Amino acid sequence: MAACRLGTRMASGFAERGHEMGRKKPTARAEFVLFNVLYEDGTVTSNRKVPSTSLCGLGGDAPARDFIEAQDREILERSGRARAPIKSISRALRKPTTSFHVFSLPRPRR
Repeated sequence: MAACRLGTRMASGFAERGHEMGRKKPTARAEFVLFNVLYEDGTVTSNRKVPSTSLCGLGGDAPARDFIEAQDREILERSGRARAPIKSISRALRKPTTSFHVFSLPRPRR
């Protein structure tokens, strides 16, 4: 192995092969908005995902209804089971992305 210079890190020849060690680049995450859907026959579906990119603009949540209706048509084509028309949609509460666990520490001995 070649001599290491101060301030550089080498991991089993990784840097020798022309690879630099560094931070992993973040991947783009698709952002979704969740909707609860009420159908005219009384059935409810929860947490239907709609891409946030389709909601941009002045239409408010109206594009979400179109997107969900398109999803329902695709489900109909694949399964052969039709849904009732949508009566209303509402934004679902966002689920927490991380959960915090509370751990109890042992009491000190006396």
